[in-house]
Amino acid sequence: MKVMRKDTIIQKDQVAHTNDEKHILQKIQHPFIVNLNYAFQTKDKLYMILDFVNGGELFYHLKQEQRFREDRVKFYVAEITSALIHLHSHGIVYRDLKPENILLDSFGHIVITDFGLSKEIFDEPTGSFCGTPEYLAPEVLIGEGHAYPVDWWSMGTIMYEMLCGIPPFYSKSIKLMYQKIMESPLLFPEGAMSNLAMDLLLKLLDKNPKTRLSGFAVRGHPFFDTIDWNLLEAKQLEPPYKPPVTSPTSTDCIDPHFTSQVPGDSVTSGPSWLEQLNDEDIDLFQGFTYVGQNTLEGQTESD
Repeated sequence: MKVMRKDTIIQKDQVAHTNDEKHILQKIQHPFIVNLNYAFQTKDKLYMILDFVNGGELFYHLKQEQRFREDRVKFYVAEITSALIHLHSHGIVYRDLKPENILLDSFGHIVITDFGLSKEIFDEPTGSFCGTPEYLAPEVLIGEGHAYPVDWWSMGTIMYEMLCGIPPFYSKSIKLMYQKIMESPLLFPEGAMSNLAMDLLLKLLDKNPKTRLSGFAVRGHPFFDTIDWNLLEAKQLEPPYKPPVTSPTSTDCIDPHFTSQVPGDSVTSGPSWLEQLNDEDIDLFQGFTYVGQNTLEGQTESD
């Protein structure tokens, strides 16, 4: 359950982002994207009920293991590719692809979550500077507008990190890292990956978004010749790694940093902030309530 205070959203000028996130999740149904089941609101807060995914963040597993075998990386990147093609076909650019936003379900399949920075652009570029430093594409840093190719750059960065244990242009200095993203050539540690993996990465991490590999051309790269895409999207391919999840409610694979925190739905205090709003602000979240079709279909009288 994702809980958001309306006053905080308004004060931080995040109304559009919040409504966009809910609208995008409501619109998308895909095997490798988290599902929105319900959305509702109270006087002071917004609530979104998402799938419970308990295989842990890709970031958590990568931190534990440092790097993954290439067959495992291929499986994850193929599932991410499928999800990105689906998003882009609906005019949505994700914009914050990173290991922290990629979960594993209890079987070992990818689930992309957190659509707070996603945006519907269709064929119009957007100019917002947003994302996570290690995974930003050059065109975002240059500030000349960006579109779907930024997601393929981020996926290439994650693929490189899974194979090598560190993002390709990483530096402790963010300023230097940005400079390397825009100017430095892509280098590969000796013996870290196959020639096909290197070729795919060179095409994904092309600094020119106009020539960067994207869309169905990514699926068609020889690196994925062993992938049956129909079976993959039907979740009929055996994941190369199954998280050690002991039950449907197990939190064994979730970082203790999160599970050690006490969950709470804070009470807003003081005079109601609603009294301070203009009339036009009252309807900022009109239409936020949502019940997923799959949720309704899955209910029985005993529920």
